[in-house]
Amino acid sequence: MFDIRPGVAALILAVFWAMTRMRLTRLTLLPRFLLLVYILPFTALVGYFVDMTYVWTSTPRQMEVASDPNLVREIITVGLVGVLGFFSGVLASGKEGEAALKSAQSLDEARMSIGPYLIALAVALCFSWLSAPPETILTAAYAFGQSAAPAEGLNFPAAYLVSYVVVVALFIDAERDRSPKLGRMKRVLLACVVAYIVIVLQLLRGDRESSGLVAALVCLYLTSPARTKVAKQFAVGRRVRRMILPLSIAVAIFIALGQARSTLSEVSKVIPAKHLFLLGLSQNTWTAVLWRNLGVAWEHRTGVLHYKLGQTYVDYFLSLPPGFVTKVIGYERPEESWRGISWEDPAGVSGGGLHVVIAPFKNFGAYGVLAVLFIYGFLIGKLEFAHARGSFFARLMWASVFCSGLIWFWYGDMAFIRAIMAALLVYVAYRLSIFNRPNTVLEQSPVHATPLAGPI
Repeated sequence: MFDIRPGVAALILAVFWAMTRMRLTRLTLLPRFLLLVYILPFTALVGYFVDMTYVWTSTPRQMEVASDPNLVREIITVGLVGVLGFFSGVLASGKEGEAALKSAQSLDEARMSIGPYLIALAVALCFSWLSAPPETILTAAYAFGQSAAPAEGLNFPAAYLVSYVVVVALFIDAERDRSPKLGRMKRVLLACVVAYIVIVLQLLRGDRESSGLVAALVCLYLTSPARTKVAKQFAVGRRVRRMILPLSIAVAIFIALGQARSTLSEVSKVIPAKHLFLLGLSQNTWTAVLWRNLGVAWEHRTGVLHYKLGQTYVDYFLSLPPGFVTKVIGYERPEESWRGISWEDPAGVSGGGLHVVIAPFKNFGAYGVLAVLFIYGFLIGKLEFAHARGSFFARLMWASVFCSGLIWFWYGDMAFIRAIMAALLVYVAYRLSIFNRPNTVLEQSPVHATPLAGPI
């Protein structure tokens, strides 16, 4: 294992190297996004470059465990193994995908009429409402002072994820509508619904799950089909420049929310915006995720860890039925929001996160991390290539992984599984909604369908 400082440096350099080498499509957005999500929790360790007595935990027990440098070295090593596995999987997906890119065809799909579109908007809004607690962070502290969301009573914690998948399906439909008037109307309606979901049902409730939805919509916008050759030539660069300021503001808001959601309800504890942002950087969701990595390293070093040898993945399969269904029939899933691998914490240090390397490590050790992350990288690479062909289904699956990416890499694999299930169901519903409509052809292939030799 590396010492701490060289190890952190090697981890950062490995991610930077992988980011620059992954050139599957013109932007290669999904693999790069997931790799960025992967590395964010490890930013908690950057403080070691300043002071080797640096403290990145909060409770006395966490500080006690984190004071063992061997444990910190171990989580860095496992992190490096995961990066190499994911990167290798992405590269292994490349050859066949490049051949597919050359045969990208014009889009040929029907669009939704305004009636079904409005119904789908209402469905998306309803599912997001189910996941929102009644109180905002202006009246009650996040989680501890809020009442349970309606979805909890239904045992349907993935309701918000279904809502996001519906939203991205509607975005893809709107971008392909050949009627300028109808397409514009769809986009305006969708923008209003998304604004309400993100601001009122998410941010004002203290939740940040909508960050995945924001990422999905931004990436869909960057890769939307261009209508003319001139637009296609300049679309990507122009769209990237347009998104720099809004994305910077959104990132700052999501970071500041980490502290604000616990203090805004108490007037005496209101903190200036600058301090909220700084506290959000040091005490946030992604750095807390790394506490679980620390706990698993403690289990490994002390001999408490007993490898599950694949049982976790069997439990995933047994947990496929939706919670609202299992509640009715009385079936208890191995993986629930209150039990399963995400609740195992013999070290007593977890803040509730479950980094993507934890499940494979607890099942098969470092070899499992290398193999499972390779598989994930391979699948993500194939999905990136499939998306470049421009079909509705491929774009829907691609965007759905964006919606679940942060939750998947920070809280466990079930979020990814639920996103895929939701995308399949939404696609079937979408095809049924346009079953009797004649197909219309979008004349130009998508702007992202042409591979580029180098990064943007």
